[in-house]
Amino acid sequence: MSDAKQDDFEALAMRCADVAFSGPVSADNTTYKIFNGRHLKLKSNRVLDMTIEQFKNGLIDGQLAYEVIMGEMVPIYDRDEKLPGATDEELREANRKILVEGIVALREVWGPNAEIHSFTSTGIKKSLEPGGYNGPFVSHRHIVRNVGKFESGSELKRSGRVPDMFDSSIYVAKGSEKLMRTWGGSKEGENRPMKYVMNGVARTLQEVNTENPALANHILLQSLAQSSGGAI
Repeated sequence: MSDAKQDDFEALAMRCADVAFSGPVSADNTTYKIFNGRHLKLKSNRVLDMTIEQFKNGLIDGQLAYEVIMGEMVPIYDRDEKLPGATDEELREANRKILVEGIVALREVWGPNAEIHSFTSTGIKKSLEPGGYNGPFVSHRHIVRNVGKFESGSELKRSGRVPDMFDSSIYVAKGSEKLMRTWGGSKEGENRPMKYVMNGVARTLQEVNTENPALANHILLQSLAQSSGGAI
C-alpha cells in the first residue's frame, strides 16, 4: 500500500462517530442495568437500576465499572492482544494499528453510515489470577449504532457479523447476564481505565466531565450496549 493510500485508509478508519447531541439522549429518569461493585466474587455485589448521572458519578468515584447486558443489545465488539516485552513505543504503535484494523473491519460489516464508538484501555495488564498474564496489553471496545439491535449476543454472533479478530466469548444467550466494562471503568487491581477515542485522542471520563458534564453523560450512554431505556 502506498503512503498516500495508507494515509487515506487511516483517515477513513479513524473517523469516529459524531458525539454532538444527535444520537440517543437519556432522559434524567431513564435507568440502566449496572453491576454494583468491581469485586466480581463478592456476594455483596448486585445489579442496580441507575440513571446515567448516577452511573457516571459512581464511575468517577471508582465504585462502579460494569453494565449488565441481559437481553436486547446493540452490536458490541472486544479485542485484546498480549504484547509481552513490548516497549512503550511498540505498545503505542500496536494500539493504533489494531484500533484501525478493528474499525475498518466493522465498516466493512456495517457500511459507511454506521456510528462506531471506539474505546481503549491499552496499558499494563496485572492479572489477579495465579499464572495469569502480566505485561503490555492492547484492549479495545467498539459499540456500533444506527444499525438496529439484537435480542442477544448469541443472535449477533449467529448473524455472521462478528469478524474473527474479535473476542467471541462475550456473546451469551438471551436471559443470561453478561458484565461489560464501560467508559471510565478499570479492572480490579489495575490502572487501565477505559477511554473514549475522540478525534483520534483517547479521553478519560473525568477529563470530558470536567469540560462538559452533559457531553460526558451523552458519551457514557453511547458506551452502553444494553438497549433498555432506548439506548439504540
